[in-house]
Amino acid sequence: MIALPIYDMPGFTSSDATHASVLVARANDGRRSLVDYRDTRAATNDPQSNTGMNLFRATLAPIAETSAFFARVVQTGSHRGSVAAIAAGNADIAAIDMFTYAALVRHEPDLTAPLKIVARSPASPTLPFVTSAATSVETIAALRLALQEIMTDPWLPEARASLGLAGIVTANLDALAPIHALQQTAIRFGYPNLR
Repeated sequence: MIALPIYDMPGFTSSDATHASVLVARANDGRRSLVDYRDTRAATNDPQSNTGMNLFRATLAPIAETSAFFARVVQTGSHRGSVAAIAAGNADIAAIDMFTYAALVRHEPDLTAPLKIVARSPASPTLPFVTSAATSVETIAALRLALQEIMTDPWLPEARASLGLAGIVTANLDALAPIHALQQTAIRFGYPNLR
């Protein structure tokens, strides 16, 4: 692991290297709170996704009461696919990485216009910049330096803004421990899966 990005997107600003998921649904479905989505259809991008599955599960665990909250869970393969499934009426709710959602709002407003944000998940570390485990210590140091320079380069503000990048935090694998802790919290609540 080289570093964790710090993001700054319209509507979703973070002062550290964390992000969260927004739980989105159709704006006209009449449900108002997360509890109202019991026995509906959830969409997830991938069972191994932190923002599409782990944070979704961690958000629901305290209210799930049983191991079956949703009537059905569909796997879409991407956050955009989950948003499209909700917009098309093929799913009722999904957890979408907040920065991905901000990018969809910015670049595909017609896709996100019929949606609403129902809840926000707990925060977790952002996805890290990584390299091969075989990369030398010297090369890792050079990569970290290059990333730091990119974050302050006066010629790159537009590129940083288009990616929503505000900075980086040098990190190692220990920085990802909160992700595992959220997973364990859901399991402790007796909620290892969405269904």
